[in-house]
Amino acid sequence: MNAVSVGPNRYTFDSRRWWHGWAAGLFWTWNIIFLAVILLGFAPMQLPDLIRSVREGITPLNFLVQSMVLIAIPIAATIIGVLFLRRQPMKLFALGYVVEWPLLLILLMRFFMIREGNPAITTLLVWLAVAEAAFLWYLLERKPDTGASISGYTRLGGLTLLFAGTLYAAVWLLFYVPPIAAFLVEFIQNIITNITLERNMFGGGPWYQVPLGILVLVLYIFSGSLIVVMPVAAPILAGRAWWQSLRGILDQNKAEEPQASSSRLPAVLASMLVPLALVLVILAVNMRQPQQAAFDLLEQPPVSMQEAQKLVEREDQIRAGLVNAYLSSYRYMGTAGSQGYVTEMYAYSLDMPRETAREIETVYEVVIRPFLYQPVRAVEEIRPGSARNSQNEQLAASELYERYFDQPIADGERVAVTRAVRSSSD
Repeated sequence: MNAVSVGPNRYTFDSRRWWHGWAAGLFWTWNIIFLAVILLGFAPMQLPDLIRSVREGITPLNFLVQSMVLIAIPIAATIIGVLFLRRQPMKLFALGYVVEWPLLLILLMRFFMIREGNPAITTLLVWLAVAEAAFLWYLLERKPDTGASISGYTRLGGLTLLFAGTLYAAVWLLFYVPPIAAFLVEFIQNIITNITLERNMFGGGPWYQVPLGILVLVLYIFSGSLIVVMPVAAPILAGRAWWQSLRGILDQNKAEEPQASSSRLPAVLASMLVPLALVLVILAVNMRQPQQAAFDLLEQPPVSMQEAQKLVEREDQIRAGLVNAYLSSYRYMGTAGSQGYVTEMYAYSLDMPRETAREIETVYEVVIRPFLYQPVRAVEEIRPGSARNSQNEQLAASELYERYFDQPIADGERVAVTRAVRSSSD
């Protein structure tokens, strides 16, 4: 219903214009607040110290580069919005929810939680880059060629990757939505009811830090609200772009002769399924972790020259497996079966029975399997979130390496160990 009457006068309510204003306002408000925080906080207070630390060799250069990339994403999105999309509010909304904010979330997680990463994570990041590029292409092209052409098929393949990847990310993010929503509600209630909160947060510092603190607080609440909505908004926007691209090709085929239309159907299916199948196959191969084979090969010392020779022939596999186990805390988000933080998150924020919360975490670990180290030995859960099993395997990998290669793993794999350690924000 687009019109309502109030009193003797008739006021017209344009729902389309209202939604467009809301979509554009959401994009511009978040970016303005973020840029204000950067200009008032990070740039004058943190950036000089970070540059000085890099020049003195204390902080690795990649952390400065990573910080600049994280800052550059909202700046680039703002520039794109001003130059190309300022009169297209729904595209601004899509730019934020499908490109800018997911990229920020994923890169923050990549830089500060996963650290060095592993081949499976690299595959997912490449998948993301290709998919985001296809969607940005879709947003920026003024007259998109959605017909049966090379560019149309290429875009359809990229948008298929985007839609599939967005569905996966939405399922992952959905596990965090209830606890984040509960935390935001409690946090806002505390701000409203506790009149001393601002004094506790901003007291003791210079007066000019108070506006910055307020901006950070608003950005924090605003970003949390965006995350709560993202698992619904992002798949809808990505799915809509995918469907428009597919429908454009199908409509053109219908307008042609039936013979030409049917001959192009395999090309349509191939443009969608081949890229997705290729990425999934590469991901499945890269998800294979080498530590199980290495531990199995070294479980018993060789009793003959033939067995010793077999170990020598598989030395590269042994090395890769032991190094992966030893550096697991730098290459993975955690160890399968011993996470515990999702259980604690649901039990604490939602007052959920611990058994139910643990079942949710079991499903969660299936979803994020590429990001978890698969232990060689069964996890004996001592307490929720215990890292003891992972630490035991790191120690076992170190001992096996020294026993087989006759030198400490930190010496024999100095380059790999140094690279992993320096990739950590610690």
